[in-house]
Amino acid sequence: MPIRREPHITRALIQAEPDTLCVYGDNLAPRSLGGRTAEMRGEPNTVGIPTKRRPARDEGACFTDDDLPEFRDAAAPAFARLAAHLRARGMLVWPAAGIGTGLADLERRAPRIWASLERVRLCLEEIVKHREAIGVEALRLWRERQADLPRFVQRMAPDDLDYASGAWGRVLVEAADHFGAFATTPPPE
Repeated sequence: MPIRREPHITRALIQAEPDTLCVYGDNLAPRSLGGRTAEMRGEPNTVGIPTKRRPARDEGACFTDDDLPEFRDAAAPAFARLAAHLRARGMLVWPAAGIGTGLADLERRAPRIWASLERVRLCLEEIVKHREAIGVEALRLWRERQADLPRFVQRMAPDDLDYASGAWGRVLVEAADHFGAFATTPPPE
């Protein structure tokens, strides 16, 4: 599963899967080492999405819908990194409880920010669906082209030479174009 939900993301899990990006709720002043952040901060394969202004428990530390433009600006690099990683056939680990569900309580305190975050999560899931459809279409195109070759050189799936020569990559791009999958992900609203 390209996007896996985990109830407890630990530093051991993060370090055991260096090619997997692990997502967590962060704040605009990324210095806290409390809560889930303690396990995540400082690891190269983690991505923090801002869900609060600062690491405190008072009302002023939490986002409101008035902070939507600031949230969008701060979260855009994280969303771009996650989308690019999925498009490159990478894996994500997303907290099972969701992002912004703990102390940030975005669904109640900032429902527009919560909705924006949910739209982005759905866009990430769409990237995965496109990615899978592209793979199926690419294999169909590959086999169609192999049928035109002499029987002794036909292969039902690409091999190392096809990857190295870029032949398989070109078929993937053609399949992606068929689905329009390399169009940019729409920005969160």
